[in-house]
Amino acid sequence: MAGSLMLQTILAGILVLLAVLSGQLAILAFVRIFRPRPRLRCPNLPEEALPHVLVQLPVRDEGPLGVRVAEAAARLNWPRNKLHIQLLDDGNLNNHDTLACAVAAVVPEDIDFEILRRGHRNGFKAGNLAFGLVHNDAPYVAIFDADFVPPEDFLRRTVPVLVGDGGLAFVQARWGHANRTRNWLTRAQGVLLDSHFGVEQEARYRCGLPISFNGTAGVWRRNAIEHGGGWTGDTLTEDLDLSIRCAIKGWRAALISDLEVPGELPETAAAWRAQQARWTKGHAQCAKKLLPLIWASNLPLWKKAIVSFQICQFGFYSLRSEEHTSELQSHHD
Repeated sequence: MAGSLMLQTILAGILVLLAVLSGQLAILAFVRIFRPRPRLRCPNLPEEALPHVLVQLPVRDEGPLGVRVAEAAARLNWPRNKLHIQLLDDGNLNNHDTLACAVAAVVPEDIDFEILRRGHRNGFKAGNLAFGLVHNDAPYVAIFDADFVPPEDFLRRTVPVLVGDGGLAFVQARWGHANRTRNWLTRAQGVLLDSHFGVEQEARYRCGLPISFNGTAGVWRRNAIEHGGGWTGDTLTEDLDLSIRCAIKGWRAALISDLEVPGELPETAAAWRAQQARWTKGHAQCAKKLLPLIWASNLPLWKKAIVSFQICQFGFYSLRSEEHTSELQSHHD
């Protein structure tokens, strides 16, 4: 009897939480419709005033995708003497030479391009990005995962926004989906991700609420990365972790919704489940790490509550044992 009552109480609590989170998303959808977008300050910078930009390409045994993203990064429209590209290879040593040869064949010699390999995977993707920062001091850092292909004008449309507003930590572009029509699973993912960017991210941006970096297709201000505490590998969602830490310290972010960077969606149920499990676990880890910081910060009370809901919205999925942690980390890029 006592066990049944406890179970009913837990289920009721989960349903209440789900209702609150659903209500939050409904409010965001309402705001998305009626609140205008903030106007971005995007100065028309002369060529000599353009800053140095570091482009980081974290890869791990990506094969042809690693070569493709390197080739796309080399085509970015930016002064050659101010463009620095790092291919951060965290993959198997046996694949490194093959990758290096393939990349050398597609990247022009006048591009400042280097391949860096740590020889270990401490901190996973966060550790890889932090390792790259040690080797370059550019004030702006663009990040593209291997399965994304940035358009040539990407830096021209993002970096000036950061230059024009010193309070922005990062600028996030919208994900496109190169393989959207491959099967029913990719079509469904396309709809869900379009909703994330077009409703949730857009509404948060219009309200002046913190938005999370989506891990790729964005440009960071290096000072914000350092002020926020840098990339840390103690969660599976290092992008959300750093975004919220920067927001707590007063940094803002911008969303450029009409700038699309196409990427690849998981095409099998197994790959999609691994991705979702990683994101879910990462949100739970961020909630555990960041909630005390959020409530001890100087954010207004209403914003503390909203940010807490933001990082906890996957929380009711995470009632799982810690035995899956190593499996999830093995998929972490």
